[in-house]
Amino acid sequence: MHLKKTKKDEIILKKKLKNIDLFTKSPKKNHNNKIVKKPWGFEYLFWSNNSVALWVLLIKPNQSTSMHAHISKKTFLINTNKILLKNLTHSKKINPFSLIEIDKSTFHQTLNFQKKKIIMFEIETPNNKSDLFRYKDKYNRKTNKYETEVLKSLDAINQRKRINNKYLKVYYGKTNKKDISIKKGSIVILISGKLKLLDGTIKKIKPFKVNKNQVLKQNQQLKKNLVFIVIKNVK
Repeated sequence: MHLKKTKKDEIILKKKLKNIDLFTKSPKKNHNNKIVKKPWGFEYLFWSNNSVALWVLLIKPNQSTSMHAHISKKTFLINTNKILLKNLTHSKKINPFSLIEIDKSTFHQTLNFQKKKIIMFEIETPNNKSDLFRYKDKYNRKTNKYETEVLKSLDAINQRKRINNKYLKVYYGKTNKKDISIKKGSIVILISGKLKLLDGTIKKIKPFKVNKNQVLKQNQQLKKNLVFIVIKNVK
């Protein structure tokens, strides 16, 4: 699914944004190893460099993100359960492990209508957490202020560990010493190098959904400059 910027997005941003630099500048803040408290749950940074960041979101039952946009940042979302995805004019139920592409300056909102918490993965490019504009927010947060409260409870730390072990894996060609199995339905994000799968050649930073079970051979496909992340499609 691809959410593209509409005329309505442009009109609202032009009307509301008085200083575009306020939302697009990139302050040097370290989000590593921090679980950021959100009114709808929490989120944390799994992996990042200057070009891309992969965040993990835990959304509680019947909670939602704000209706927001990223002015100069492209976003991809992967959901582990059914969600309701909204833009300024429409809403649509999205099946689990869908790949959602959202253009920059495009308003969007994610709602968990399930009776249990759900996990979302958010890929942002470039890596700039200050690029945020909230249009509507039921929690009455400031338009562009990113939360600073950090969760340090053992429960939150253990949840992060379980999520990472269940869904996420980073592979480095220079240190990997064995073949890699990738299951059908998983999402691959190429960070550097070249990677060709049975489905085709993957573009850098653009998430790719694998349609066939396959094995990457260590001595053939895993070059030293290769870095990629796999989001495993597991139930």
